[in-house]
Amino acid sequence: MNTYKTEPKENNKFETVELNKEKFIGLLNEIDLLKDLDNLRGRMKEVKEIIISDRDDCYGIFSFNNTERLSYCRDILISEIEQILEAKSYERSFYYLKRLIKGAREIKTGEINDINLLRWKEY
Repeated sequence: MNTYKTEPKENNKFETVELNKEKFIGLLNEIDLLKDLDNLRGRMKEVKEIIISDRDDCYGIFSFNNTERLSYCRDILISEIEQILEAKSYERSFYYLKRLIKGAREIKTGEINDINLLRWKEY
């Protein structure tokens, strides 16, 4: 079974989650500095639980005070985090984390269409 495939919720709609862009990217950058796979997985598990539950947001990723918001499909974001958690090596986890950070920070479009190629899984 492919754990990265995300099925739509009821009524074939994906639930959107709004995050504080600055705090979310800052948190991911802090995790990026960890040099131990167990610590990286522990912190990413915390982030996953916060995203799933919308509660116990000790990092402030759901707090907004005139800050830029970042919209994600909740299921896609959770699958991205699960991919980081399930990677067998630190290097692969690190790669997936960097990809998540880049997708949150940047927008890259192609010549033909206007979708964000860094977050292609959402389309």
